[in-house]
Amino acid sequence: MASLYKRDNSPFWYVAYFRADGSRAYRSTGCKSKKEANEKAVEWEKAESRASKAHAELQPEIATIVAKAGRDASKGRLTLDKARKHIMEIYRLSSTEEFPSHSVEAWLKLWLKENDKRVSAATMRRYTNSVTAVLGALRSARKKDMALLTTDDVTNVQSKLAKAGTKASTTNFKVQDFKNAIRTAFERGIIERDVGAPVKALPTADSDLRAGFTTAEVQKLIANGSAEWKGAILIAALTGLRLSNIAKLSWKEVDLKHKELVLTPVKQRRGKEEVISIPMADSVYQHLLQIKPNTKIPKGSVFPGLAIRQPSTLSTQFRRLMADAEVPHEVELPGGKEAVRSFHSLRHFYVSSLANASIPEDVRKTLAAHKSGEVHRIYTHHDKATLRSAIDSLPEL
Repeated sequence: MASLYKRDNSPFWYVAYFRADGSRAYRSTGCKSKKEANEKAVEWEKAESRASKAHAELQPEIATIVAKAGRDASKGRLTLDKARKHIMEIYRLSSTEEFPSHSVEAWLKLWLKENDKRVSAATMRRYTNSVTAVLGALRSARKKDMALLTTDDVTNVQSKLAKAGTKASTTNFKVQDFKNAIRTAFERGIIERDVGAPVKALPTADSDLRAGFTTAEVQKLIANGSAEWKGAILIAALTGLRLSNIAKLSWKEVDLKHKELVLTPVKQRRGKEEVISIPMADSVYQHLLQIKPNTKIPKGSVFPGLAIRQPSTLSTQFRRLMADAEVPHEVELPGGKEAVRSFHSLRHFYVSSLANASIPEDVRKTLAAHKSGEVHRIYTHHDKATLRSAIDSLPEL
């Protein structure tokens, strides 16, 4: 039973009582009235009694979990993940705080939501596709607590994606995105181990090799394209811009006065966007001059019909255009290997044409806005005359 007492030079009553763990506590009640001090002492003693009772009730449950862990250990079945699960059960029983946890599915969706603020729209589409594929491969394991996710789970996802007929390079992209989400959970302390790290990428022998077009093939594509596709192909072949940039090209990005395209290329990290200026080849300039609206300051999309299409639809349309122009989708490379072509092959054509014209590599990197040349560009500065000379070397289409 609690006992009250006073200390010298203090107007307050103190109380001595036993805690739930059996230790002796000595506390000031902060009360000058003995009656009020006694009421507070009784309240504290009751709280300790309730805690002691709860502790006594918990002991058998905790003992059951410990016994189960002991049986697993004696049979050689106590893995790191099983041990973590036992500890989580004890934590939930004994802690008044909510256990910080996420299911694999909930965490991947949260990871997507957070990345939406940081990455480009194109990268976000890839992440979303990856998460959808990974959750499908996980099946029931998607409901597992992230803390119980294992390296075997990640390996199984990789195997299922590969067996589904997905190319090795595509599987590697999807699994790498999954591993990035796992690493983020590890860095935040949500999981104790980066279980994705040990999973290695698949060999990519089955992945498609890429090839460019010849000048004659580009001319055939232009000849067989609709009005908008003619312009899109011409710009891609003579600027190296990607399909997304060209389809969404606006007149405000076209500087006819200085014969330049001034825009932000796709495939850049959000918050790190860089505006580039690409000199126009004369045939690009003449084409844009011909299709320019009859207004002082043209507005809107350069190719409105392409701008409203989804990237997948545009790729399909270009594939049909290749067939109509009798430009093969697949070609045989020296050595007998097969390579495929797509709209992106026009970018290969652009860079290769510059290289074949003996344009220095650092100039080519600047013109193509390759990320691998980012550091190189910091130390290399080209005046417009150098870039204009490079553009004028491109073939007449």
